Order: sequence, then C-alpha cells, then structure tokens
Amino acid sequence: MRSTLISTLATAATAAAILVPTGSAEAAGSCDLWRSTNGAKTGFARCTSFDGAAKYKIRVSCSKGGTVYSPKVSVGQTTWATCKSGYVTHTTLFRA
Repeated sequence: MRSTLISTLATAATAAAILVPTGSAEAAGSCDLWRSTNGAKTGFARCTSFDGAAKYKIRVSCSKGGTVYSPKVSVGQTTWATCKSGYVTHTTLFRA
C-alpha cells in the first residue's frame, strides 16, 4: 500500500512538472508557454493578446548554456525556439 501511494505521488508530481508553463511575460497578455515533450529542447508560445503589441517573440535559456530567440510573429500565431544543446530551462516573452 505504501509503495503504491509513493509511486502515485511521484507520478502526480512528474505530471504536474510537465504541465507547468516555463516562462514569464514582460507585459500583461493572454499567452500560453510550453515545451516540447520529446526532450524539452523546444520552447513554444502563442499569444491571443499581448498588452496591445502587434508582434512578439520568445527567448529560451538552455540547460547547457546559451540563449536562443524565436522569430517574431503576429499575435494569434505560434512561435518557437530550439536549444541546440541541452533542454529549455526558461522561456521569456518579449514585445517585438
């Protein structure tokens, strides 16, 4: 019983960690941030509004050092940035 409970709690903690967005917004808006599930090498963002901005981009920090910027996109589109080495540790939104 105890090992089943510990296993269940560990699984729940892992699932919660995957669902938590990895990032912060520079300004108020309605944005979703997420990482790829295959090694978490790519960070994504999609904003439906971003404090009146017409375009935005993201910056991802990579676990083995380095920073990668995404292409600028219009509000309503999805943008992404991929770490060449390591995985995404943090994603930040910026007006473009």
